[in-house]
Amino acid sequence: LPVGIAQTHTASTSLPLDHPAPELCLVDRVFLFTGVMAYGPRKECESKIIERGGLIGCSVSKKTHYLVVGSIGNDQWLHSTYGTKIKKAVELRDNGVPIAIISEDHWQKVLFG
Repeated sequence: LPVGIAQTHTASTSLPLDHPAPELCLVDRVFLFTGVMAYGPRKECESKIIERGGLIGCSVSKKTHYLVVGSIGNDQWLHSTYGTKIKKAVELRDNGVPIAIISEDHWQKVLFG
């Protein structure tokens, strides 16, 4: 296997994703993306949400409903030091804020079946 594939697999298993993955409501829900999306450029991912009545957040906050983690991992995630968006989302979630941290795979399944 190429190095990148092994890293992606390792990274995705150690992420603090919601289990089980929640049902996604799109209309009037605030989405934020982090990491690199296999689907394509972030702007394209964001437009898929907007087309379906969703909103795009500019930073992780109490108003964020979903943080979508790109399936192309980040080297830092291998060592359990997540990016600031993931850290902030985990912090909010741990404090009772209803923010869901979901995988890009789950996001794609909901949007495209």
